[in-house]
Amino acid sequence: MKIIRFLAVLALVFTLCSCTRAIKNSSDEIRLNSWSARLYGKSVASLKFSGDEANFIILDKNNKTELKISGTAFIDKNRIMIFEKDSKENYIFGYKLKDNILSLHYDGGKINLHRQKAGG
Repeated sequence: MKIIRFLAVLALVFTLCSCTRAIKNSSDEIRLNSWSARLYGKSVASLKFSGDEANFIILDKNNKTELKISGTAFIDKNRIMIFEKDSKENYIFGYKLKDNILSLHYDGGKINLHRQKAGG
């Protein structure tokens, strides 16, 4: 009887203390993953989130230059906005999320970012 009670309590604890967060919409899906792409030549792009903060980086390894947009991120059904506190600039990207690809649209251009595997 004690074993059955112990197993029931253990099952309840695992149910109530789940360490995963439920994905409710595309905003959650985007925020809970890291995204990256190889661009032309040796350039790479990455988009990562930590809470409400986003870091979007494009690194051109040929010219050793970097474009970095970091700040508070707001995501709705079809746009990602990153507000940089220091420069007080808003960067707004249109997006489409399909399977493991996040397509960002900005000023007529497009970058297809791929979902990164956990731990990768």
